[in-house]
Amino acid sequence: MNRQCRLFLSIRLVATILLALVAHSSVPADDNDSTMWKVQVDRLVQPLMEMKKAVGMVVGIVTPEGKREFFCYGATNADGPQPTPDTMFEIGSVSKPITALLLAIMIENGEVKLDDLVQLHLPKELMVPRRGKQEITLFELVTHTSGFPRNPPNQQRLVNTDEAIRLNPYGKYDAKQLAEGLAEIELKEESKPVFAYSNLGMGLLGDALAHKAGMSYPELVRTRIFEPLKLNDTTASPTKFQREGMATGHTSKGTALLPWTFETLHGCGAICSTPNDMLTLHEAWCGRTETIFRKAMQATQEKRYPAFASTSVGLSWFVQEMDGRQVWWHNGGTTGFKMCNYFCEKPGLAVVILCNTGSDANDDGRDFYRMGENLIRQLVEARKKTDK
Repeated sequence: MNRQCRLFLSIRLVATILLALVAHSSVPADDNDSTMWKVQVDRLVQPLMEMKKAVGMVVGIVTPEGKREFFCYGATNADGPQPTPDTMFEIGSVSKPITALLLAIMIENGEVKLDDLVQLHLPKELMVPRRGKQEITLFELVTHTSGFPRNPPNQQRLVNTDEAIRLNPYGKYDAKQLAEGLAEIELKEESKPVFAYSNLGMGLLGDALAHKAGMSYPELVRTRIFEPLKLNDTTASPTKFQREGMATGHTSKGTALLPWTFETLHGCGAICSTPNDMLTLHEAWCGRTETIFRKAMQATQEKRYPAFASTSVGLSWFVQEMDGRQVWWHNGGTTGFKMCNYFCEKPGLAVVILCNTGSDANDDGRDFYRMGENLIRQLVEARKKTDK
């Protein structure tokens, strides 16, 4: 999952070259003109569609004036209709900032503390490895500074040798296997933890919060976040009816795939959502709409630790400067889907892009993820022009 996190530096170099060619000439003169924004989005999306790097895609933006726009391309499956803003997609690791928001809400409610030991909130069967003599905290999980490997070692071995498990890596990975995987991990003692992206860490965070609350992760995130924000088409456990209406995931070669399922570690990538719901959530995150979670959302956005290059990590969110503005972002991917999202608070801008084609050795996804960065930069540039 999320091989793109290892590509950020090369993506930024290529994006810089592309932006140098289009930055000034391609920004719409009037961001209220949806036709003009469609031209800009088409310019980014159509090359990917023509190269068959995406079966279907939906792009949602919040313009500098606060207007919502959606642009839809391709199909939900080989013989299906065009996706819409209400088509459900797997969002992969974009689940992680939502898990971080859940943590921030539970901290605000006094249920947990950021420096709590993870072991305090897990069943005794799950023994969290120590980093030397130091026990791992919730803070270290949510900032990817625990020292945990990217994935559980026993799961990774299965992914490397079993094609069915590679296509659905969490579907049969249960609590017993998770306990065995944790027992294999030996962490080095470090005085200063180093950022290392970990699906295991964020998944274990979701498990810990769910155990503390006394309910499953899907139920917890539904009752604490999705229902209060009226995200009616967002779930970590799609029903049969919802799965029947979902976009079909595809490999980079266009082979249709079954959806991912989860037994454990939901917090790292189990959530499915629609472009509409994702843009609603990001309107709240970028400050365009009021929400009871404003304080908790801002807590997730605060820079906490250096990540890579000029990028810091907050509570799961990545934070960097783009053209003089602070931008938060996270990418996500499953075997059959990709998503990227960016938002800026001052002004309130947002980009969400959902695609029903995954990344693999044939297509590492860098063109897709670069597209999201290009689009948020164009939105920022458009706002600069209106400010003058």
